[in-house]
Amino acid sequence: MAVRLVPPSETLTAPGLLLRRWRSGDVRAIVRAVQASMPELSRWMPWAVEGYGATEARAFLDQGRQQWDESQAFNYAIVRGGDVVGGASLMARVGPGALEVGYWVDSRHTGRGVARRAAAALAAAGLAVPGIDLIEIHHEPANAASAAVPRALGFERADDIVNEDGRPTGVWQLHAGRLADSRIPDLLDQRRYR
Repeated sequence: MAVRLVPPSETLTAPGLLLRRWRSGDVRAIVRAVQASMPELSRWMPWAVEGYGATEARAFLDQGRQQWDESQAFNYAIVRGGDVVGGASLMARVGPGALEVGYWVDSRHTGRGVARRAAAALAAAGLAVPGIDLIEIHHEPANAASAAVPRALGFERADDIVNEDGRPTGVWQLHAGRLADSRIPDLLDQRRYR
């Protein structure tokens, strides 16, 4: 029998960002962000295909509700200044005691630390889930922007793997015991002692 995770909060914060559980009313916001970012997203995200529209966004939201209820994934809208500017997830697909952080950012909002701050909030929330002591970030090796996020947060580079789609994947890890030594507490202004 699979262990059911205690879900993290449905809302998380990072400086200048709100991460909140996706809502059924987010269909238009998802489509707008994905379509504006298609040239960049389609290089790295298998789900980002030409013609992505309301049908695909609704299917994503429906799947996300089911995954949340089954403790398989916890998907969040990244909101900045009231606008949805991307998505981020904690996914229970890397083994017992571990969660994977994933993220994408609307191309109109890249280069502003959105992915870094969202990943920091998710990593901290993931390590607060009972039984979780490892957070991983996976990315295509050629995706330098995605690789910069875990590096900036203080994750350690692990051995590359081949993912379920047969593609090489860069892996970064942060163990619970290393959270205090990472840049996450400072980034989230969570340092208790200075």
